Amino acid sequence: MLITTCPHCETRFKVTTEQLLLRNGTVRCGACRQVFDGGARLVSDEAADLLLNPIAAVETELASTASESMPATGKTEPNMQDELETLSKAISDWQVQPRKDLPKFDPLLEEYEVDSPPVVSTTANSTSANEPAFVQEAKQKARRSRLWKTVVWVGIPLLFITLALQLVIHFRNEIVAQSPESDPAMRIACAYLGCTINLPAQIKQLSLQSSQLRAIPDQVNQFELIALLRNQSPSPQSWPSLELQLKDDIGDVITRKVFLPQNFLTQPSLLKLGIAAQSEHEIRLVFELTGPAPTDFQLTMFYP
Repeated sequence: MLITTCPHCETRFKVTTEQLLLRNGTVRCGACRQVFDGGARLVSDEAADLLLNPIAAVETELASTASESMPATGKTEPNMQDELETLSKAISDWQVQPRKDLPKFDPLLEEYEVDSPPVVSTTANSTSANEPAFVQEAKQKARRSRLWKTVVWVGIPLLFITLALQLVIHFRNEIVAQSPESDPAMRIACAYLGCTINLPAQIKQLSLQSSQLRAIPDQVNQFELIALLRNQSPSPQSWPSLELQLKDDIGDVITRKVFLPQNFLTQPSLLKLGIAAQSEHEIRLVFELTGPAPTDFQLTMFYP
C-alpha cells in the first residue's frame, strides 16, 4: 500500500500501484477536488504519516466511488483481491453512468481538460453585458417592435378621435341647424372650448331669384329695391348682407350702398331664426339717393 500527498491541501491518501498506472499516476484529491500527479507525491515513511494525519478517500480519474479511507487507529486493511474487485466494479459503473463533474482527459495531450462552470451574474446589467451582440440586437429590435405596436394601437385611435372632434367643432353650426336637439350639448362643449353656436353661413346655398330697382312716384330721390332671396340648403342659414352698386349709362359705378340684415328685416325675430330651409323671402328696401339717377344696378350677397 502506498501513500500520496495532495500538494494543494496536504491531505494524505492511500493508493495502489494499479490505481497509479490507470492514468500515468494522475489522481484527484477527495478533499479539495484538485487533480495532481500522485506518483510524484508519494510518501516514503507511511507509518509516520498515518500518525500525523488521518487518511481520506481518494478519487481516481475513472472511478466514481472513493477508495476506502485508511483508519488512524490501525485497523486491519482489506487484502489486494478485495481492492481489485472494488476497483473493477467502480470502472464498470463509470462506463455505464459516467460522472459529469469529473474533468475530461485528453489522451493526445495526456492531461485533464476541466470544464469551467458558467459564471452567472447577480445583476441585470452584467447579464446583458455578457450576452452576444446578436442577442442584444434582437432584444432591442423586440423592444422597438413593442413600442411601435403601442404607438399604433394607442396613437391611431387618438388621431381619429381628435379629427372627429375637430370636424364637429368646425361644422358645429351645420350640426345644430340640422339637429336642433344637439344644440344644448353643443353649447356646453363650446363653453369649455371658447366657441359660439351660430346659424350656418353658406353663401353658395343662397341665391337671388330676382331683383328690381324703381323710383318711388311723387317722392324726390326715393328709390325702392325689391329682391327675392332663396335658401336652397336643407338647414336654416344666416341672413346675408346686401351690396348695391348703382351705375350710369356707360356702366361706371356711381355709388355703393351696403344693407345689413337688420336694415331690411321687418321682424327682429327673423334675425335669430335665419332663413328657413328650402324657403324664399322677399326683401323690400326704401332708400334716398342724391345726384344723378342711375340707369343700371348690381345686387350681390355676402357674409361679413
